[in-house]
Amino acid sequence: MPNRDGITERVFQSPSKYVQGPNALKNAAKHLSHLGRAPLLLCDNIVYGIAGKELTATLEDADYKLTRATFSGEATATEIARLVASARTTSSPTDFVLALGGGKTLDTGKAVAAELGVPVAVVPTTASTDAPCSAITVLYTPEGQFAGGLVHARNPALVLV
Repeated sequence: MPNRDGITERVFQSPSKYVQGPNALKNAAKHLSHLGRAPLLLCDNIVYGIAGKELTATLEDADYKLTRATFSGEATATEIARLVASARTTSSPTDFVLALGGGKTLDTGKAVAAELGVPVAVVPTTASTDAPCSAITVLYTPEGQFAGGLVHARNPALVLV
């Protein structure tokens, strides 16, 4: 329809839920329960040592069936395909993707979740980008050069800070 009056549409799209506070990781099971009980935890080895072990223990204590997938460090099409294939071969179906880390990890998690057709929850460890809240994945080459992007239908279901 023509826009004769020059009125610009504004669309606001955001995460379904945003939780922030000093006990967010300790209360993760409560905040994630509406997404399912079998998450695919995506993080690199450094972040796993810093926050992933605690998050894993918290969720396992609450009877979550967590599967860990190690992020390689670059948000590439190849990495996304590898993680999707890995999720499809787990013993229990993945209910949601839980991405823990910086922007590239979160972007990769969003793309993996979109490919699997499941929600994504993100736990950012840096505050430098809008990766936790956006419905976008920035893609790179294996050498770290910008390669494009993906726009997802949904924003993360939960941002846990």
